[in-house]
Amino acid sequence: MVLRGPSSPNECHRDEVLAAARAVLGRFGADADFRTSSDLARTSASPDFLVL
Repeated sequence: MVLRGPSSPNECHRDEVLAAARAVLGRFGADADFRTSSDLARTSASPDFLVL
């Protein structure tokens, strides 16, 4: 499921996920090497997407 703007029924969960992502980026920095097993994440032309 792709989370959308404030009208999404998952807005609270979206905010929690974004807060966690900010914490990880704050700890390791934007230049860290992040890896995933998700084919969509690896092949996406948009590295800043959020899929749950």
